[in-house]
Amino acid sequence: MKRFLGVVLMFWVGHSWAQPLPEVPASDVQAFVAQAQRGGRVAMREGVYRLDRPLILNNPVELVGTGSKKTVLASKAEGQLIRFNSTGKSSATGIAFEHQGTAQAYVIYIQAGDVTLNDVAVSGAMRDEANRQGGSGIIVWNNAKLTLNKSVVFKNQLEGVAALAQSQVVINDSDISENQGSGLSLYDDSTGQVNNTLFELNQASGLEVLLRSKLSLENSDVQQNGEFGLFVADTAVATLKMNTIQQNTYSGILARDQAQVNLENNDILSNKESGVFYVGSATGAVRSNLVEKNTINGIAVSEKARIQVINNMVRSNAEFGIYAEKEALLVAQQNTIESSGYSGILARDSVQAILERNLLQSNGEYGIFFVGNAGGRVQGNECKQNKRVDLYLEKTSKPTVGENACKVERQP
Repeated sequence: MKRFLGVVLMFWVGHSWAQPLPEVPASDVQAFVAQAQRGGRVAMREGVYRLDRPLILNNPVELVGTGSKKTVLASKAEGQLIRFNSTGKSSATGIAFEHQGTAQAYVIYIQAGDVTLNDVAVSGAMRDEANRQGGSGIIVWNNAKLTLNKSVVFKNQLEGVAALAQSQVVINDSDISENQGSGLSLYDDSTGQVNNTLFELNQASGLEVLLRSKLSLENSDVQQNGEFGLFVADTAVATLKMNTIQQNTYSGILARDQAQVNLENNDILSNKESGVFYVGSATGAVRSNLVEKNTINGIAVSEKARIQVINNMVRSNAEFGIYAEKEALLVAQQNTIESSGYSGILARDSVQAILERNLLQSNGEYGIFFVGNAGGRVQGNECKQNKRVDLYLEKTSKPTVGENACKVERQP
């Protein structure tokens, strides 16, 4: 991903203008409000438009500023800075939406309609935690749709963007960073489609996908977030292709409960726990990814989770390349697993592990290690230069071992 918006975010953080923007006179602000509420196309000039109350838009409107560094709509009012209520199509282009002060507020509240935001900057939402109000930079409700293009959403006290009910969110070429909650949260039956977007330095996770929501994430960077890169729970579904998930404080990706997470052609690197972790009854397919240099395991599966791990490069993870425990089901085929700190693959407890046609090399202990009552099938694997035995079976373990190019040792 080419993070062209990094310079934009650096400009906005701290909000120190090289030359202060002019204040738009109060009479002109009032005229702007009246025109915006009538609907239609509304041109905004360079400067700061200061509102003393939320701007409620009940008609389709097209707000056109001179650029998100030149036209600012600002307010200290409680509730929201701007609300889109019309069931039609509305848009805003080239505007910074900035809530100021300490009153609880959302910045942009999309109650209804199809709203497109181009070249906007959204910041300053404040949360009233006691009453569970405010705090999201952009919140989308009901059956509304948000399309966010080439924009920056930063320094909000809860999420950058939140989608609820049956709303839809489409995000392209944007930067959603440094929010105190997650970058993007999907709730209820909402859907999100995200492409070429940066989620960085959010204090919670980069993205959260909850309840029955669905996410498609492609060509994006999710990095250095305070919790997980991606957190998926309940019965939510997430599909990730061609992203970089790196240097997050917990695991790069966590799937729990009955979530389904499918991963293809991603780089999952240097996260401070595991690269990918499936737990509970989560399911998913992990195909053709690079999973490298994570602080615990490359890929982990626990409890009753069930995953397929196919054609991945899993290397240089600090503990195990693939770690399976409890009653999990692991199918691992055609992977290269190398240079793990401990074993390439560990199957323990009552895990069922189907291991076929994998290459396990240069791991710090065993290539494959079966512990406890773990079972399954081991067939067609190749092992090279593992520091201890290539395939070691504790005496209580019970996998079926076919033909493998691995030295096998069973505990006496």
